[in-house]
Amino acid sequence: MIVGIFFVLERGHLFTGWFRRPAKGEDDSDRKKIDVHKVGREKNGPIVITKPARYFLNIGSFTIIVSVLISLF
Repeated sequence: MIVGIFFVLERGHLFTGWFRRPAKGEDDSDRKKIDVHKVGREKNGPIVITKPARYFLNIGSFTIIVSVLISLF
């Protein structure tokens, strides 16, 4: 389930703007600001569930259902 959720979040650009590494020799004061409007447009896009995400979500759901059924009997 966690891997499937990660794929959904990654495809939804929810990690956009988190990881900006400084260029070689660049200080914190020299860094350009991230354009918040561009990041906001990407993050507000529709939720897309890819084939790997669907696969892992199905496997996780099946595993949860089987474990609940086994614990009941």
